[in-house]
Amino acid sequence: SECEYLNNIKEINGGDEQNEWSVFITKTYLSVLQCKQSCVSQLSFLNGRFTKHLLLSHYEHLHLCQFNLKNGREACQSVENALLLQPKNIVMRRNKLFYLNYFNGNVGNDVSLFQPSKEIKNFVRREEMERQFLQFLEKEMNEEYLLSSSPIGKIQFPLNSDDNLIDQFNYSKILENQLISQSECLFLRSAADFFPHHFPHFQRLLIDEFLLRITKLYEIEEKPIFEGIYCVPKGLFGKSNCERPTISLSINNFNCGQMGGGEFTGCVIVFCEV
Repeated sequence: SECEYLNNIKEINGGDEQNEWSVFITKTYLSVLQCKQSCVSQLSFLNGRFTKHLLLSHYEHLHLCQFNLKNGREACQSVENALLLQPKNIVMRRNKLFYLNYFNGNVGNDVSLFQPSKEIKNFVRREEMERQFLQFLEKEMNEEYLLSSSPIGKIQFPLNSDDNLIDQFNYSKILENQLISQSECLFLRSAADFFPHHFPHFQRLLIDEFLLRITKLYEIEEKPIFEGIYCVPKGLFGKSNCERPTISLSINNFNCGQMGGGEFTGCVIVFCEV
């Protein structure tokens, strides 16, 4: 690894070597660990442009190709890899729900079908352990902390078994709990009336209500980002400007409240996955 070469060997020249050696070893390991933790972001440049969640986006696109090539098991593995990299991902949870229905005929989580790859399991486990150990080292090496009477902390590794790598989300709740009824959706839509300059308050209420319900139903902490309201002429398809996967919610008369993806027809409210 290139990280090991970042430290200047001159740091150990001079002074009391016996007293400084352990400090140098600790500092060296800390800087190597910091370098390794930043490795993913440093390699997340595509055509000279930084791409957030580059590894995750690889699997977000790969499963579609695999499914179109009729490689169902590989598609399911890619979905599970994406959910392991970002467990609370709305779009990938919806994709997994589709595959559960398509291949199983039910929404019960199938561990044998949705099994992340060994490489991604090892990557996620190592990243989490390194992150926690880095936090531990940074805290223990803090001068104020060392001078205090606080006891030395312990490191918890929650990803030391495959049980912690299994998706625990209850997919049946998506089917059992409608995001919003058509009557509710139409009422909120009528109040907003699609004229933000005249009714910004009602428009904001509609957007906030959708965000609140999405957050609750899909059990996420970080809300999607509102991208815009679109109305596409009949017979044409619209596309969002989201860099991350798109969540579109219809506000049409016939399917108000129905959730879709990056391509849509009619009038929709668009959110971007974070």
